[in-house]
Amino acid sequence: MPAYETSVRFSVLGPVRAWRGEQELDLGSPQQRVVLAALLLSRGRPLALGELIRAVWGEEPPTAAVSVLRTYVSRLRKILEPGRNQGEPPRLLVSVGDGYLLRIQEDALDLAVFERRVAEARKRQTEGELSAAAEPLPAGCRPLEFTTREDAVEWCERERANLVGAVHQAAGSGRRPGIAWRLPAVLWGFFYLRSHAHDWLDTTTTGLAAARAAGDRTGEAQGLADRSAALRDSGRLEEAITPLRQAMTIFRELGHTEGRASTVANLGDAYLLSGHLRKAVEYTRRGLVIARATGNAARASR
Repeated sequence: MPAYETSVRFSVLGPVRAWRGEQELDLGSPQQRVVLAALLLSRGRPLALGELIRAVWGEEPPTAAVSVLRTYVSRLRKILEPGRNQGEPPRLLVSVGDGYLLRIQEDALDLAVFERRVAEARKRQTEGELSAAAEPLPAGCRPLEFTTREDAVEWCERERANLVGAVHQAAGSGRRPGIAWRLPAVLWGFFYLRSHAHDWLDTTTTGLAAARAAGDRTGEAQGLADRSAALRDSGRLEEAITPLRQAMTIFRELGHTEGRASTVANLGDAYLLSGHLRKAVEYTRRGLVIARATGNAARASR
């Protein structure tokens, strides 16, 4: 296998990134990164052209979507395989039918490494190498109390690195995956207020991966919704739509009406910010209908 195939590693736990050795690669425009992210997350499954188009543009692609998408693929091939000679077939990003497949080793993707470590931690716990119970709280430990909102925000600011670290520790240990997605879900207001977009996206992505690894469907749906909010705050508006649609589907399958109502309404907001006005009106109305039916209209949108 050529050296340029094994030397590229990828990250989807946070912003989509790639490195060759120690050098980070410029992956191009946000839409081009969406194409790469979709291929990485397919985990060895070929994606048809229609799937990639929906990942980038949703249900209302531009008329030139096919040609634009093929341009993104061509550019990604040049970025990922700069050593490939003219006329030589690609080895990483290959054509399959009318779509594409990204061929990489499992250890080249941070999500795969994370999931493997969670599985290993679970196995050790089952075999008795790790205590199944959480350590008791230190003596005198009690819930924090704050006089004002400003005091609470300042405490979060001082402890921000530890809070982010706690999410990663909970996810990486495999022992408390619920904390890994619940903590970002309650920290979103702080991250939004203080414009910590990177930490917001990092923790929601990590929590989502932990929920998926644990088979926690409620956590997965909440993680998808939270990741979408973080993407919107980062200005990655088109990317924010797909996670919400996935969350909506899971909430519907779970019969979680309140979660579905909130997600549908937020889809309306995401479509509005992305300039899809017809879809924005449609989903906002649908969210209100669901929310009113359950008496939660005031909570239909975060």
